Amino acid sequence: MHTSLMLRKEEPVGGSLFGNFTKQTGASRLDTLVSAADEGNTPAAADAEDAAVPDYRKIDFSKDPEVLAHNYPTPKKAPELLLSDLKQRLYDAAMSSPGGYDKNTPIELDGKKYILHLTKQEQELLEPSVYLRSYRIKGTAKKGTIFTRVLRNMDLKQAINQCHFSPKRISRDVEEMLLRGLDEAKRLDLDPNDLYINQIWVGKEPYTQKRLDCKGRGKTGLIEHKNIHVRVILKTKESRQKFLEAKKERVFGRKVWQQHHNTPIQVYRGSSQYQW
Repeated sequence: MHTSLMLRKEEPVGGSLFGNFTKQTGASRLDTLVSAADEGNTPAAADAEDAAVPDYRKIDFSKDPEVLAHNYPTPKKAPELLLSDLKQRLYDAAMSSPGGYDKNTPIELDGKKYILHLTKQEQELLEPSVYLRSYRIKGTAKKGTIFTRVLRNMDLKQAINQCHFSPKRISRDVEEMLLRGLDEAKRLDLDPNDLYINQIWVGKEPYTQKRLDCKGRGKTGLIEHKNIHVRVILKTKESRQKFLEAKKERVFGRKVWQQHHNTPIQVYRGSSQYQW
């Protein structure tokens, strides 16, 4: 409130001291924000805001397609992950041929001929396979290796039965892992009856639980509770047969060892003895 009578008479309606010198050209930013806040406090705006926010308590995330796609992504085959586009097309064309892949056989694609060179390790990686890994298992690598040796080169379902009736503690965790392999094989369009354990090994976990071991006369020791994990690679029986036949061809294709070279004997002048 102004004390001067003259200032009170000339004060504009808006209450601004500088009303005589400045003119309002429009609504200020403060007026816009205040009006927007007043409009947002209306019951209709509150109902619209509540309707826009979904009630997550009523949504079943176990059946939501986006959640399922995030938690269970579509698995990709080895050629899609390891080969380029051109090599993948060449490899698919070679595998679709009657003889399969052969490093000496040219592959015709888009009117051109190519020769695809793959090492033995690359061929093994590109074969249809399922990679499994267990969770953390309480135990030692020595005891785990003794059990996993029994499952080497065994059929998948036969290995599951072996784990189910085994008295070993580690067999329960290995069985659960192999059962997950059945589901993974179906997702990769592989026949579970045609799978076998190609590789299985045991590894040490970095985490080791430690606690004190109290002894007599005020002495203490340290007890370590070790953990391990199991890894498995499943492959098809067709791949095993293919590599066995390739190995036989290499063995039977070797030249027979001879003590002496099968070359003609040469006799040099000035010598009365044969010289090889």
